[in-house]
Amino acid sequence: MLSKTDSGGPFNYALPTIALLLYAAPLDDDPKHVPVEDIMTALTPRRADREAPSLEDTIREGLTKRSHDLDDASDLSSLFHYLTEYRPPMAYTSTGFELTSADHWPGGTLMGAAVEWVHHAFTHHYLRRNTA
Repeated sequence: MLSKTDSGGPFNYALPTIALLLYAAPLDDDPKHVPVEDIMTALTPRRADREAPSLEDTIREGLTKRSHDLDDASDLSSLFHYLTEYRPPMAYTSTGFELTSADHWPGGTLMGAAVEWVHHAFTHHYLRRNTA
């Protein structure tokens, strides 16, 4: 799924996103036994039901139910806010040079970008391989 030259991109935020999901909204008693299909469904709740809460809302609710104060300066709070902070679209560097199309950022959250990467990677590399 990754090449040896990959050093940045949404996959960097996939593991912390999945970890937060498994911690905040446990899908099973033991996270290492959760099927990939269940993780995919939990990461993309609105693909199946447009009225479902967003992933960010699900994780936020789960963390507060576990008595985490998301307004403090803890590492968990900082990670959650870092992943869920909206970042505007970007096509140019701060000095005005246009970025390559591969480096354009469409806008959104790092958590959202990670979910898109996970959905593509799991669907095309993991799930397809296991069903073939």
